[in-house]
Amino acid sequence: MTADTREIATALGITFAKVAAFVALMLLVERQVIPRVLHYVAHTGSRELWLRVAIQQSVQSSRRCNTARPAMPRSRNAASASPARASGKAVAARA
Repeated sequence: MTADTREIATALGITFAKVAAFVALMLLVERQVIPRVLHYVAHTGSRELWLRVAIQQSVQSSRRCNTARPAMPRSRNAASASPARASGKAVAARA
C-alpha cells in the first residue's frame, strides 16, 4: 500500500467511526432524552405546551420517514396500470 492509499483508508475509517458515533448518539437521545422531555412537559400541566411538543415530534418523525423512501412513479391513468387490460384480457365489472 502506498502512502496515499493509507491516508485515504485512514480518512475513511475515521469518517465511518464518526458516523457510527453520531448514529449511536442519536439512538440514545431518541430512546432516553425525548421520553424524559415528554414526561416533564406532561407534568407541567400545560395542554398547550404538550400539544406543541407532540406535534413537533410527529412532524419530525414524519419528515424522517418520508425522506427515507423514494417517491413511487405514477401511471397516467388507472386503466393503463391494470395488468389485465395491458395483456388484452377483458375484466369483468364488479356489481
